[in-house]
Amino acid sequence: MASLKKSEKRLIALTGSIVVTFVLNQFVCGEPEQPQIETAEKVEAKSGVVEQTSPEVKKNVRPRVKKTLNQVRFTTWGRDPFWEAFRLAEVDPVNPDSSNFVLRGVIWKGDEAHVLIGDAVLKEGESSGDLKILDIDKNRVVCKKGRKVITLVLQNDEML
Repeated sequence: MASLKKSEKRLIALTGSIVVTFVLNQFVCGEPEQPQIETAEKVEAKSGVVEQTSPEVKKNVRPRVKKTLNQVRFTTWGRDPFWEAFRLAEVDPVNPDSSNFVLRGVIWKGDEAHVLIGDAVLKEGESSGDLKILDIDKNRVVCKKGRKVITLVLQNDEML
């Protein structure tokens, strides 16, 4: 040991302390290995007679489990974000003048649009009674009646 350098002595001391710590941790402080517990079939002892659960009972349990698993239902979280925000309203072909709010035409003057709804001429943002015009497009108008948002659509033969 006298011929070893100081750094070699430190390295031997460090390696020895690591080995001692490992041995103490594994064999002295560690918990002893416990054998794994095997699950056995249900056994009841009655006056020296041993009965085991029959395979028929196990077969009867399976259908009941399957029935409960099939009854799982998922809840919805509201409106699908990939659907359109406004759907185009269908016009009643039997009686098209059944309501007072029928889109008769869209008139464009430059960038400003006016709509003919019933007998009224309105532009975006104007109101007529409880009907307020929210948005005007080429062939449809989005308006609000009370709390309800309504989309009025021009038919192909009515376009100007």
